[in-house]
Amino acid sequence: MFRFLFRSLGSLLLAAAFAALIVDATRSIAGGRVLVFSLDDTAQWLLPASLAAVRRAAAAHDLGPWLARLLALPTWLFLAAVGGLLAALGRRPPVRRR
Repeated sequence: MFRFLFRSLGSLLLAAAFAALIVDATRSIAGGRVLVFSLDDTAQWLLPASLAAVRRAAAAHDLGPWLARLLALPTWLFLAAVGGLLAALGRRPPVRRR
């Protein structure tokens, strides 16, 4: 059950990462220079109130610099890393041969 859930979420996140990469590539081609949506830009666009709450919580626990580094990552890279990790966790265990 959990393997299926991890594989499914991993596949969805990998597909979202590919879509975000295509958006960044299209913006870069149209702009004539490299333009990348950071995770901060994406979160600000999708969930501005939640992002503000996360920033306040991170500041209260002295995690502001770590959160700033995380939010500076390109969206496609973050989604691909989390999706790949979930897909790897959902892999079937190797068959042991005797």
